[in-house]
Amino acid sequence: ARLFLAGDSAGASLVAQVATVVTHPAYGETVGVSCDLPPDAVAGLLLCCGPYDLSLISGARGLLGWASTTIGWAYLGTRAFAADPRSATLSLVDHVYPGFPPTYLTGGNGDPLTRGARVYAERLAAAGTHVETLFFDEDYTERGAPLGHEYQFDLRLATARRALDEMVSFVTRRSAEPAQG
Repeated sequence: ARLFLAGDSAGASLVAQVATVVTHPAYGETVGVSCDLPPDAVAGLLLCCGPYDLSLISGARGLLGWASTTIGWAYLGTRAFAADPRSATLSLVDHVYPGFPPTYLTGGNGDPLTRGARVYAERLAAAGTHVETLFFDEDYTERGAPLGHEYQFDLRLATARRALDEMVSFVTRRSAEPAQG
């Protein structure tokens, strides 16, 4: 009856899109997806290291540039995806609406996507969404390095174990709450 959705990297963006479709049908119409779930069906989201603000990664070079180009091309079916008007729907910081599910967001301080995650968290909170975050100071290091993309998978890191504990706690607490509506 109530779902928790979780995603990492591009999967985090896709999960956030699904939640936006569920809670804001007009966005679903824009992206060509309909949903029969009631808006309160999604009890919470766990979003790790996702791209929520494409303006921050467009024109990127290196591995990030290759990945964003490849993913955008695969997602929209055109190599010149940035020029496709549908690409505007992918930048979720521009599609924040009231009624979005409670959300847990994290990203490493060495991950170029985290800047957009911080903006997304701020906009969600401003729209009334319950948001919990785990972000790190710019100069934070663990094992001699900043926390990179998908840091939370390396459970040798204390920060990854902390993220896991916080996500489990988030789901446990949100599951105990009665469904809205």
